[in-house]
Amino acid sequence: MSNNLVTTAWAPGLIGLAVSGLMYGGSLAQSTHYAWFFPNDPTPIKLLVLFVFVAEALHLIGTTEFYWNMLVLCHRSDSPKCETDLSWGAYVAVPMNYLIAFAVQSFYCHRVWIITGYKRGITIVILFIAVLQLALGASIETIKDGSVNFLYTTPLVPLAAGVSTLCDIIITSTIFKYLWRSELRGRGRSNVIRDLFLLQGDHYLVGAPAVIISRCYVNSLLAVLNARRRIREREARQLRYATEMPTLPTIV
Repeated sequence: MSNNLVTTAWAPGLIGLAVSGLMYGGSLAQSTHYAWFFPNDPTPIKLLVLFVFVAEALHLIGTTEFYWNMLVLCHRSDSPKCETDLSWGAYVAVPMNYLIAFAVQSFYCHRVWIITGYKRGITIVILFIAVLQLALGASIETIKDGSVNFLYTTPLVPLAAGVSTLCDIIITSTIFKYLWRSELRGRGRSNVIRDLFLLQGDHYLVGAPAVIISRCYVNSLLAVLNARRRIREREARQLRYATEMPTLPTIV
C-alpha cells in the first residue's frame, strides 16, 4: 500500500473511525436512558430505536473490519487483490449507513407532518427525497464491482450524500419555520421550541465524514426522544408553581 494512498484515502477514514467509536459510546448511553425512562412508548417508536441500535452496531463492526483488513491484514498478505477488493465489512457498513439515514429521516418526516398541521405537500417531498437517497445507496451496493477504487471514484457516493443533505436542510428549515411561527403567536412554548430545535438541529447543522454520518443520525434521534423527559419535568414544575402561587386575597 503506497504512502500516497494512506494519506489520501485511509488516514481520514481511520480518524473518522476513531471519532465514530467515541460517538457510539454516547449512543449506547442514550439508548440505555431511553429504555429506562420510556418503556411505555408506542411500539413503532421502540422498534425504530431497536432497529437503529442494531444497524449502528453492524455499521461499526463492518467499518472496523474494513479498515482492519486494509491497514493490518493486507500487510501480512501477498495477494495483490487484498488492497483492491472490498472485504465483507464494506458490504455490511455501506447499506447500514443508508438504512440508518432513511430510518431517521422518516422519523423526522413524521414530525414535520405533525408540526405543519398534516400538510401533505412538504411531507411527500421529504419522504420522496429520503427514499431517493436510500435508492442511490442501494444502487451503490448493487452495482459496484467489489473494488476499493469503485467505492472512492463512483459519482453515486457524493450524489447520495448531496440528496441526503438536501433532505436534512428541508427538514430543518421546515421545522424551524413552523416552530418559529408558533413562538411568535405567543403560545408560551418558547423554551420547549428552543430545546427541540437545538437538539435535532445539532445533527443537521454539523457536517461529518461519511464514516460518522450514521452516528450523527442515531444520536440526533435519541437526543430528541430523550429530551421529552426534561421537557415534561419542566412543564410539571411550571404547573406546580402556578398551582402553588398565592392568590391576592391570601396575600392581603
